[in-house]
Amino acid sequence: MWIFIHYSHFPKEYCNGLSYLLATVYNYFLNFYWSFTPEASHKKTFWKYITIVLCGVATNTVFVGVTTRYGFNIETSAILFSFLWPVFSFTLMKLWAFKNPPKHHT
Repeated sequence: MWIFIHYSHFPKEYCNGLSYLLATVYNYFLNFYWSFTPEASHKKTFWKYITIVLCGVATNTVFVGVTTRYGFNIETSAILFSFLWPVFSFTLMKLWAFKNPPKHHT
């Protein structure tokens, strides 16, 4: 994010959102192949993951916008959000996006 903010002509809020989206693509593959290893295909998990991400982008944008209006600088606001959002997103990913179906014993 720092590079986007200091070396582009875009507003800080847009730079923050772009940084979040780039990290999200990387995060999807880490979650799919390493953290959760779901039995479902990308086709079934990706749309759920994107739903969580879009909620995160919206929440992040609002959070950073509100906190900067109350005197926090953009970097502090983004760092605060980066500590808060993973708790919610991990829970949603584990219980919904990458959830494996129950095992049936025969």
